[in-house]
Amino acid sequence: MSHAATLKNILANYGSKLWGFASIYLFIPLYIDFLGVEAYAIISFYSLILGLISFADAGLSSAITREFAKDTQASDKYSLLAIVERYYLLICVLIFGVIFSFSSTIASHWLNSQKIANSDISYYVKLIGLGAVMQLISSLYFGALMGLQVQVRANVMQVSWSILRTVGIITIFYFYQASLELFLIWQIVCNLVYVIVLRYSVIKYLKSFSVNLIRTITKLPSEIKVYISGMVVVAIISAINTQADKLVTSSLFSLSEFGYYSLASTLAQVPLLLASPLAIAVFPILSRLASIKDTQAQETSFRNFTYLLNIMVIPIGIIIFIYAREIVVLWTGKRMFVEDILQKIVYIVRLLTIGGVFLALQLLPFYYLLSNGQTRYTVKQGLVQLVFGVPALYLFVKYFGIIGAGIPWLLINFFSYVYLYYVLFSSYLKENAFLFFFTTLLVPLLITFGVTIFFYLIFEQFPLNYKLASPVLIGIFSVILNIAYQNYKRHNKLHDISWLLQY
Repeated sequence: MSHAATLKNILANYGSKLWGFASIYLFIPLYIDFLGVEAYAIISFYSLILGLISFADAGLSSAITREFAKDTQASDKYSLLAIVERYYLLICVLIFGVIFSFSSTIASHWLNSQKIANSDISYYVKLIGLGAVMQLISSLYFGALMGLQVQVRANVMQVSWSILRTVGIITIFYFYQASLELFLIWQIVCNLVYVIVLRYSVIKYLKSFSVNLIRTITKLPSEIKVYISGMVVVAIISAINTQADKLVTSSLFSLSEFGYYSLASTLAQVPLLLASPLAIAVFPILSRLASIKDTQAQETSFRNFTYLLNIMVIPIGIIIFIYAREIVVLWTGKRMFVEDILQKIVYIVRLLTIGGVFLALQLLPFYYLLSNGQTRYTVKQGLVQLVFGVPALYLFVKYFGIIGAGIPWLLINFFSYVYLYYVLFSSYLKENAFLFFFTTLLVPLLITFGVTIFFYLIFEQFPLNYKLASPVLIGIFSVILNIAYQNYKRHNKLHDISWLLQY
């Protein structure tokens, strides 16, 4: 694939995520205004359930992405998709059955509300289960499109789906009626339409290579079985680890407090949201290079894309940490917060953001290992997180309250970041580790700190509306100066970015 095509795919991913980012942060305050903070907490529980049942994916969608990125016949890809989607549908039916059966238990022993009846919560949980499994199915077909390198088309459909889900329900709220039931039913309808459109698009694209698609294989190849079996364990452990803080806070605290924690968690996800499109675009590239055993090109791609990811993630993490209070106030308009609640949210945002930065910085090492078919390291990492992380979470929550949930999250992601890079440099990457981190991490960090201090001091005495120009300038100038510095070292033109896409 050409560098221009790679850039096009990356930009397409960011275009999609930009709307996703905007929709989350624009519509959450509206959901709270229309429905209240407890109803918003139940909406957050939808995300929690979706995160938990992601283990059902069991590596199937990433296997599809990995296999569809290879140079194989269209009928081979079609056959593989037909086999995998049968497993996927069966798993999703089983998951929905479990959620449906335990909905009353969840309502009476998990979600604590003073305003919403348990019977109503049980009904909402059933709707959440149906909507979540439908959304999970969509990841299979979306992964196929990503592997086929038609990321522009995939992201256009994803943005359209997101607009339909968010703008559509707000329109219904405004002109008809605002209710949590309508919100959840609308999600189910949108998810069903999205799945149908995605699948149709995948089959149509495969037919552009071969009009008569035939079944060339009837069972999964052994290589894919090994990959998926490793990913099953990875997915289960990852689902528990990434959602453990929400599991604990939703079960130990009231729906209102869980709603506040969810707000903070949503804001702290920005570094991950910023990193994910790049990592998703790079995964097929790394997989293709691994399949042809071009290790030098794979290392070059990894180094350059790691630098690009770092110069985006580090500034946004620093910005959110420093301006957490101002961002929360501007975002929510301080709608439902007394001062002590606002202060708690700010503390949680800062802790979760640091952890979120380290999680975002793990994405490329994680995908590098997956592109080489390696899952055992991630399994080991996840098991250690599970053994130490969950007990630590309960311990910190016991002594520090809801704020304490952010401390284990920070520590777990920091040590996971260290571990993944230890694995890479001990077993895969041949270049000097010190030079790698000096170039890709330390230099961006120092430049960003310098830019941050400069603009923070200039805008410190300004009113809030003007002060918030500072984070925007910090982000822009950090990226520009980091790229300019590297071009200076490479004797390139200061605005050259072609080397970032070299592989």
